Amino acid sequence: MQSQVLSFKGIELSIQDYRNSISDYRMLNDLDFDGPQPAFIPEVDEAFFAGEGFVLPVVKLNPQSYIFPTNARKKDKSSTPEDYEGYCVTNLDLLVITQNYYYYLAKKTYEMHPDIHHRMERVDGKLTPAESVKGFRKRNSGSMTWVQFNLASIIHEKSRIWPVFHEMEDEIKFKKSDIKLQIEENENTYSKGEQSSYGRTNIDNILLPKFGVQVKLQNGEKVLDIHVNTIRNCLSSFFETVVDLSELFRNYGLMISFAQDKYMHERDSLGVFHPRFKAIGISNIGDVHRTAAHEFGHFIDYHLGQLVQRNYASDDNSALAGQIGVLFRKNMRKKQLSAYQNRTVECFARAMEQYYCLLSSHEMAENQSNFCDHEMFLDKIVPLMRELLQSLVI
Repeated sequence: MQSQVLSFKGIELSIQDYRNSISDYRMLNDLDFDGPQPAFIPEVDEAFFAGEGFVLPVVKLNPQSYIFPTNARKKDKSSTPEDYEGYCVTNLDLLVITQNYYYYLAKKTYEMHPDIHHRMERVDGKLTPAESVKGFRKRNSGSMTWVQFNLASIIHEKSRIWPVFHEMEDEIKFKKSDIKLQIEENENTYSKGEQSSYGRTNIDNILLPKFGVQVKLQNGEKVLDIHVNTIRNCLSSFFETVVDLSELFRNYGLMISFAQDKYMHERDSLGVFHPRFKAIGISNIGDVHRTAAHEFGHFIDYHLGQLVQRNYASDDNSALAGQIGVLFRKNMRKKQLSAYQNRTVECFARAMEQYYCLLSSHEMAENQSNFCDHEMFLDKIVPLMRELLQSLVI
């Protein structure tokens, strides 16, 4: 955390800069909401937070930079940013973590005082309900408080205030969804069946010297030549057209589990990347080459994420993988309603799948709504994908 002064339209704001803090969703797993406040979370006045509708009055500065005050002497229409105090600048991950943290604390207070909670004030240093309002009310999305609007007014041109605000709300919405899905995935990642499907039993090393992977069957039976040939063809095609991952696979200790004509264990999916078991699962249902390319995309995303102490590189919207995932999501042929389809790591993996199809002349239906139009993909995503693949240390 660093202290500095930012100037906007002649107004100087003293801020605490948290952008270099190592922060991603995994920190939520370690939070003790009943213990001392973690040092990496900015200190926000809880009465101020409640008065803002239990939502941080945040304004987007630029990609991966978000500013918000943590208290205010005055916060009505006539107030100015100079009336607000304790400014913090964070990245998107820490913004969402901080929001979740204080919302949880506020909910705990509500559970103690279920009939009076909407506005809070400090009395003798303690947070106390100040007004009788039924229910726990969170400010609706799409609305700004005066604190938020007045701060945005010195940072953005008038015509940009609302467009930037709505763009930021989408970013926060998708980041919250990404975090929720990742935590759920981690919690449901182990079973005896998965140990059998992706564990190191009945493995074949025939592809290890050239491709850096071990092979097994999802059902645990002996691997036959026909199974090895299917996986070999997938690896050869991807390595020859996109990038050779053999050394990365070897160093990681990757194992590929082949499900033949079945779906993934306890999943309605054609493939899976399983970091816990250092395994990729693929099915022969559909186009096995495309499925493999999709899962190789997850591996690349994971590998790059580990280099910067993140789960996936695409968790950071400013990283190349994150830029690709966000661009892909914004430009799919049809807006997707599924949280899974909109998940950034899935958008990145589908971008890798489409990139593979482009380079290998593999068939891709023009009407697949959760992929991008060809011309848009060539113009916006291909240059970023090339740059990302060049950054791989192999």
